[in-house]
Amino acid sequence: MVLVDHTAPVAARTRSAAQLDETEMKRSASFAGTVNIGLALGDQNKQKPLPDWRDLILPGCYGALAGLAMSVRASWASCAAGLGLLLCAGPPLLSSTYTIWNCTALIAQLCDAFIRIDVPPRLLPYLLVNSWAIFFSFNVMAILYPSHYRELATRIDASMPYFHFLNTLGHFVPGLLCWWWFDSLASSDRIEACAWTHTVPVAYASCLFHIAWAFRVAGGLLLDHVYLKRPRFQWYVAWATGTCVHL
Repeated sequence: MVLVDHTAPVAARTRSAAQLDETEMKRSASFAGTVNIGLALGDQNKQKPLPDWRDLILPGCYGALAGLAMSVRASWASCAAGLGLLLCAGPPLLSSTYTIWNCTALIAQLCDAFIRIDVPPRLLPYLLVNSWAIFFSFNVMAILYPSHYRELATRIDASMPYFHFLNTLGHFVPGLLCWWWFDSLASSDRIEACAWTHTVPVAYASCLFHIAWAFRVAGGLLLDHVYLKRPRFQWYVAWATGTCVHL
């Protein structure tokens, strides 16, 4: 009587499947972080979809605004184009946080001041108000919710001393720098720097741009997906605080 081991083919198929799975896992790991999950799972043979002309609209807007910001001679038009570019391209190319947007605009104003020495910093009054609105609206959350700093530090994988350093650098230093810069201007230069505020009031302009940022990155005033999930009233208190500073 000959005994036939019927489990051998099954075991062989199981080993083959395990080896295949292991191979697929290794190949998937090598593509970690890619957007094309099909490629990571070994779906190389699938034909890639043809590009749609609509995909070029947004990059085209970025290019048009960037070109306008660099080519126009009128300062107000160049500034408006730069802010429009920041509003359109900020989330995908820069960051979703308003702090980074504000610091980017401040760096642009500093560079402009060094390049065009004889031109007053006309964006400075708006940055001054904007920076302090960011500082107070961000830090008031810690009064409403004492664990606010700790949870944010955990999210960005930072120690508490390092988080407080970043908080000071990103939220306090810009306001202090704008305050010092504006105060150091001569009386005539300060009047020139505030020339735009007669046409575009600084209170409403900075506040509206802040709100435009919120709708651009979060679709509203609740910023759970930008920072951390918080009760609705906490966001409203933060916005009320920032609005009071803007106005």
